[in-house]
Amino acid sequence: MEKEILASVALACCCAGASAQTAPADSTRAEANVNAADSTHEAVSLDSVSRQMELAGVTVKGSRKTTRADRDTYTFTEEQVEKAQHAADLVATLRDVHVDPVSSRLKMMDGGKVMLLLNGVPCSDYDLKSVPANKVIRVEQYVVPPAKYVGMGTVVDIITKRLDNGFALGVGGQHALTTKFGDAGTWLRLTSGRHQLSFDYSLSYRNYSDCEWTERFDIPGSGKGASYIYHNSWPFGYTNNDFDLKYTYNKPEDLVMQAAFSPSLSHSFGQADMLVTTIGDDNWAGGNGESHRKLNTFGPTVNVYLNKKIGKKHEIVADVVGTYYHNDQSESNRQWAGDDGATMLDDNMTSRNHKVSLIAEMMYTRSWKNSSMNIGYRGMAGRSTAYISNTLSDNREYRYRSANSSHYAYAEYGGSHKRLGYRVSAGATLLRTSNDDTHQTSVVSPQLLLSYSYKNGIVRLELSSQSEPPGISQLSNNAVQLAYRLVKRGNPYLRSSNTYSCSLSVGHRLSWIDLNVSMLASFTNNPINTYYHATESGSVVQTYENAESFRQMGATYSVAIRPFSSGILTVNLYGKAVNQRIDSRLMGVSSKWYTPLWYTVNLSHGRFGAYYTGNIVSRCISGPYLSDDENAGHVMVYYRHKQLMLNVGCYWAFSRSKYHSETLPNDIIAHSSTNIINDNASMFVIGASYTLFKGKDSKIRKKITNRDTDKGTF
Repeated sequence: MEKEILASVALACCCAGASAQTAPADSTRAEANVNAADSTHEAVSLDSVSRQMELAGVTVKGSRKTTRADRDTYTFTEEQVEKAQHAADLVATLRDVHVDPVSSRLKMMDGGKVMLLLNGVPCSDYDLKSVPANKVIRVEQYVVPPAKYVGMGTVVDIITKRLDNGFALGVGGQHALTTKFGDAGTWLRLTSGRHQLSFDYSLSYRNYSDCEWTERFDIPGSGKGASYIYHNSWPFGYTNNDFDLKYTYNKPEDLVMQAAFSPSLSHSFGQADMLVTTIGDDNWAGGNGESHRKLNTFGPTVNVYLNKKIGKKHEIVADVVGTYYHNDQSESNRQWAGDDGATMLDDNMTSRNHKVSLIAEMMYTRSWKNSSMNIGYRGMAGRSTAYISNTLSDNREYRYRSANSSHYAYAEYGGSHKRLGYRVSAGATLLRTSNDDTHQTSVVSPQLLLSYSYKNGIVRLELSSQSEPPGISQLSNNAVQLAYRLVKRGNPYLRSSNTYSCSLSVGHRLSWIDLNVSMLASFTNNPINTYYHATESGSVVQTYENAESFRQMGATYSVAIRPFSSGILTVNLYGKAVNQRIDSRLMGVSSKWYTPLWYTVNLSHGRFGAYYTGNIVSRCISGPYLSDDENAGHVMVYYRHKQLMLNVGCYWAFSRSKYHSETLPNDIIAHSSTNIINDNASMFVIGASYTLFKGKDSKIRKKITNRDTDKGTF
């Protein structure tokens, strides 16, 4: 999404410090280390049905959706399978999940992340595109992900039939006609007996040249305030290259081993030409400026996974992930007066950052007839060494080291009894961060899930808590001058935050409608938040703090309407009505109602189809800012014949992508920012994809997975 692109280059411009920071608008962090595992085993009757479907290849009749304590299970009609090009098309029909037109990836309707599992193994969208639709037995969507799935909006596991020896080869992509905008990828899978080798590569690039960015800072100062207004014309963009190479050995009901190597290369840039207007500053009557930002990242990951079954009731799994990130980052910001050309701001920051981390986990599972128990341990250690040059060091390079680690022991028990489902878990976490100072925090993380099924639906009650450590980059003492009289710094003394949440949800379905409503409340203690403080010289410093609390209370709802049995028309709605309140010792208390609505309309007839996705923009609290949602208005028309799909679409139809944020009321600074990308106004794109199938891989179910996504960049 283009909002993510803007965030990646926000520091490029003088006012980039205005980007919304890290108070948890959704009470979880997207950059948490993700850890996946089945929390409860199915009852014996369901396991038996699954095995029968695998061996006999039967088509499931009856209800297309069934519900259990923590997940919804979907099966698909023959007509749905015939219309689908591959497994990813079937997943896109799930509740609250759709294909984001701009990124071509599966996402939640509100933009949240979808964690994809293929037979229990984490996979990408490209992996799903290599699975024929007629190989899918069922899809399980974890509506209430277990505590191990930290940071994911939803978890989707695609269960397939046993797949034959052979290969799958595919290619696909989409590109804009008049703008440097595109996504492309290719994938290959080779299977022979118990051995599988797979490779995929994806490319995403953006290069916008016509963008407008207007920002205003009002700084009261000591007795006399001043305002600074920036009109920026700036190009920005990025290129991401992601690779995956995997080898898998699978001996069914005995041993699964997987080794994966996943390097990634990324480059992002931004530059701005500024016209600066000042009001009330006797030292500067306005002028011009320019800024540049560049970031190059190389991040290889190695993952080794083992799963050993001991009889029918015992299982041991282990997962080890090693990650390395190398970042080259530079930012410059120069501003000068209009009359005499005197330099008012001249800031240069460079950083070479090396980060290494290791994540290891072991889990033991014991199964009974209608229940199961998991006991496990996960440890993580990360260390970053940065060579930094900035204003505070008089542009002399110095070394700065920081590290964090965590140890997490957990136990989880779940099962079902008649219509009642349950899951109870408890964990103890030891978090440690070190740099200029050291902090240790021990947190107990319980979770309780109860559900009751009735004829056409289910009621769920969930109580949970989780801790969130600060990122390595937030703990840095690095600094960059964002604008005249405004400096951004890290905070080495940040502490971890803890979130406690409760939700009560009701799901009800009929043949033509699927309705889900959830009442929720959450409380975050010591949330990591951005704040501002004034210095004696009249400048303002932007840095991080542990605020008092962040609270949310309200409801979410989703509706899927299928008025015709043929499935020619589907309408999906997803919305929220949530009151947010942040309490900061330094920035004060603010509250806001967040009421967004996302919707999609899908039409499908024969080989042709079309969809439109849009939203009603709302404003939410994000750290010390009120930030608007990204606007959407995308239409796509496609033609599909067997494994070939052709599509043409228009993104931001009759509009342009627009982003706005402004600070919550405070006595230190008032800042507003409006960003418009003219390049993608009514942007037309064309795309195509094709997959050649011959056989498939053996079925494996990976119980845990980990990944470090904290690059350590400032």
